[in-house]
Amino acid sequence: MRISEVNRILGKVDELTEAEGTVTTNYVVGESVKVINGPFNGFNGIIEEVNEEKKKLK
Repeated sequence: MRISEVNRILGKVDELTEAEGTVTTNYVVGESVKVINGPFNGFNGIIEEVNEEKKKLK
């Protein structure tokens, strides 16, 4: 695992990112994620597409 993945799982955020006010997390197509907000809250999914501009995952 990459250190960025470990930090994301553990809920740690880089101080520089936190100071900017936005959190940038790199997601990879094929990665498994758990939905924590919205109508699919509690479901697990696999990332099919990453839209960096709109900050959305599909």
